[in-house]
Amino acid sequence: MKSPICCCLLAITIATGFAQDDSELLSRSLIAFTGTVLRQAETGVGGGTTVIVRVDGTPIKDSRRLLRDTQNVLVTLRESAPLANGSRAVFYARDVDFESLIHVYELGHQLLTEKNAATRLEELGRDSAQQGKAALSSKVSSSDAVFAGEVADVRPAATGTTGTTNSLASISSSDRPPRITEHEPDWHDAVVKVLDKIKGDEEVYVVRFPNSKDGMWRSFPKFVKGQKATFILKRERTSSGALMALPDGKALYSAPTNEDVLDITEAERLRSLMREQ
Repeated sequence: MKSPICCCLLAITIATGFAQDDSELLSRSLIAFTGTVLRQAETGVGGGTTVIVRVDGTPIKDSRRLLRDTQNVLVTLRESAPLANGSRAVFYARDVDFESLIHVYELGHQLLTEKNAATRLEELGRDSAQQGKAALSSKVSSSDAVFAGEVADVRPAATGTTGTTNSLASISSSDRPPRITEHEPDWHDAVVKVLDKIKGDEEVYVVRFPNSKDGMWRSFPKFVKGQKATFILKRERTSSGALMALPDGKALYSAPTNEDVLDITEAERLRSLMREQ
């Protein structure tokens, strides 16, 4: 359910007066969304002026689904003067810090008017689709396994493996004493059975993921038994680059963002991208 005020904080630095191309900003951003300024907030982040912005419709770009449950967000401006109430713009953001609140620092924004909104949003939608296809093709090319599959089991992560999970520590209790913090990842292993093989030779994959609901792990996919999806996986490696495996020798894989776990109907599209490479 969407929060009536805000579900997360987007600390966004506004680059006023810039003349960058929309397509360039879109390609450099992690998030792009259309928003309407509702009012100025009472307090800012880091002393900056903050306004409350309503996210209008589906975000233009939100591959990690950071805005999926968000209705209104707080936007911290670089300039002291706030945007006028009712101003509508496309906001381009990047650099997400996962703390108790989500901080996103904006690359820039483009103001919209009734006259140019429809045309500009149509162009951005087309650019987003083209850039998304190129990014997905690159991701598939660099992956170790691509397939449609079903999660057969989810269990606490097996001990005996050490290294990093995409720069996030995954150290077993045998290597150091357990330390429980508010950001504890709660590592789990999903056992995924292949239903439709696109890339890779295995019939069953083990995918390690943080099961914690803490904000630090918000962008990581969570798996449940019976879940069906299209998976884009990479082998887990230690900080020195060595391939990781479970105690029984089974290879360990990761899917660190929602971009790596798509709807099961996407399998054929990924197969087509493979043919084009």
